[in-house]
Amino acid sequence: MGENRNVDLLFDTFLEISSLMRAGSNKEAILTQTLRCAHQLLGASLIHLFILEKDTVVRYILGQEADGKVSITIESLEQRPGIVNWIVHEHTAALWGSEGGGTIVPIPAVGWLRVPHDNSLITAPLSTRTRRLGIMMAFREAGRFNREDLKLLKVLASQVAVAVDNAELYGQIEEQAITDGLTKVYNYRYFMEMLGLEIERAKRFQEGLCLLMLDVDNLKTYNDAFGHLAGSRSLTELAELLKLAARNVDIIAKYGGDEFAVILPHTDAEGAVQFARRVIEAVSGHCFEGDPRKRLTISMGVATFPQSAQDGTNLLKMADRALYQAKHNGKNRYAVMYAPTVDAVYS
Repeated sequence: MGENRNVDLLFDTFLEISSLMRAGSNKEAILTQTLRCAHQLLGASLIHLFILEKDTVVRYILGQEADGKVSITIESLEQRPGIVNWIVHEHTAALWGSEGGGTIVPIPAVGWLRVPHDNSLITAPLSTRTRRLGIMMAFREAGRFNREDLKLLKVLASQVAVAVDNAELYGQIEEQAITDGLTKVYNYRYFMEMLGLEIERAKRFQEGLCLLMLDVDNLKTYNDAFGHLAGSRSLTELAELLKLAARNVDIIAKYGGDEFAVILPHTDAEGAVQFARRVIEAVSGHCFEGDPRKRLTISMGVATFPQSAQDGTNLLKMADRALYQAKHNGKNRYAVMYAPTVDAVYS
C-alpha cells in the first residue's frame, strides 16, 4: 500500500514539474515546487538543493517547523572550492544513517552540514547527460531512510535536472529573441513593444516618461582608422557604458546601425537631461579597447511624454528630430524636445 502511494506521489510530482515546464516557468519556480514534492514524497524534515550558478552556489532550503508548517528559503553561497568540488567531483547518490544504524559520515569538505547521530540523510545528484547542475539532500530527524527512499530521490532528482536544464535553455532562447546579438541590449522589436506598454502605463498613472535617441558621431572615420571590427567592438562598449548609467527600470535598445534608444520610465525632462549629460561625458572620456587613440563621442535627442508627443510613433519622431538638431549644432551634445519644436540644444 505504501509503495503504491509513493508511486502515485511520484507520478503527481512529475505532472507538477511538467506543467511548470509547459507554462514556461523559471528555474526558481521549478525548484521550489520540487522541494515541496520531495517533502511530501519522502517525509523529510529538511531538504537542501545546491545549484551551481555562474558565480555562486544557490542553496534552496525547505524546513519543517515544530508546528508542522513548511518554509522555503533561498540563499547564495560563496563559490568555495569545497562545495563546488563536492558537487562536481563527488557527484553520486548516497545514504547515511541507514535503517541498520552505523556511523554518520560528515559530508566531505562541507563540515557545517554534519549530520547528528540520530538523523538520517540521503543525497542524489542533479545531472543530465552533458551537465552537472547540483545536488539534492534530504534529512530525517525521526526514523531512517532506506534504499527505496534513495531510489525515489534519485528518480526525482533526475527528472528535476532535465526540467531545470530545459528551463535554462528556454530562458536563453527567449533572451536571444529580444536581445541584439552584438551589443546584448534589447533589439528593435522588443523596444517598440515596450515603448507602447510604457506609454500606456504612464498615461494610466499620470507619470512622466522620456525617450532618448543617441547616435555615434563620426563612426565611419573611426572604422576607416581602426577597422570595422574595432567599430563593432566600440558599439558593444558603448552599450556597457549605457548600462552603467541606467537604472534597473530603464530600457536600452539597439535602434539601428549605430543608433541606440533609451526609455526612461518615471522620469521628467530634468532627469532625462541629467542622464544625457552623464552618458555624453562618460563616452567622450572613454578609451575604447583601452587605447587612448580610440575615442568617440555621441549626440543625443531627448523627447518627453506627454509634452513632446502622446504616442510612441510621434515620440520617436520628436526624439529623432532633437537628435538631428544636436548633430547639426556640432555633435557631442544633446537637444531637448519639450514641445513639438526643439527648445534647446546643449553641448
